[in-house]
Amino acid sequence: VKGGAATTLFGADAANGVIQIFTKKGTAGQNRVNFETQLGAITGTRDYLKYEETGDILFRRGFTQSYSVGIDGGREDVTYSVSGNVSSDNGFRLANNQKRYNFRAGFSAKVNDWLKYSSSGSFVSTEFSRDYNANNSFSSFGNLEGGAYGDLSELDEQGFNDLKEEVRNYVALTDITETVKRFQNSLGFEFNVNDKVSGRMNLGIDSRVSKQQD
Repeated sequence: VKGGAATTLFGADAANGVIQIFTKKGTAGQNRVNFETQLGAITGTRDYLKYEETGDILFRRGFTQSYSVGIDGGREDVTYSVSGNVSSDNGFRLANNQKRYNFRAGFSAKVNDWLKYSSSGSFVSTEFSRDYNANNSFSSFGNLEGGAYGDLSELDEQGFNDLKEEVRNYVALTDITETVKRFQNSLGFEFNVNDKVSGRMNLGIDSRVSKQQD
């Protein structure tokens, strides 16, 4: 998954693209149920800020949470796997929130001695909001770091508090949202008629719908 699609699905760390590998279709044997939760805090680094005050105005301690549940199992000739995940975070920047819903399923069956069938599918829904970038006159980060308000380090306490309130009001009025819904499904057929004749056929669909509103 390349470019914008990768960052939309997996965040800024995926800017160079990601490789998705879907292998789990269950394991023969006892049915297994698993549940996992992750909770954490998010903070933004200030190592590369021109003004420390930029972080004081725009940054916050964010909260992230993720909940996953899945079940898999099967017999020697039939295996399956079903899982779901809900996650959200409000980011370390004001006006940057994200929610993600993920559902996956896999199935594999040996139909007879010469035919094996497998399928996998996933549905991902992502909703997120964001601030204006530096190309817009309402860019809070670009204006603060670019000097639109002068040298922030020279502001007195009252001047800083007034600027903080002004910029945060801009951010609160910003309403840029995007939703991405993606459905993927693949079907596989493996033929082994005899020692000399075998074949494989794969069919798939990848549907992605994106909507941005400003």
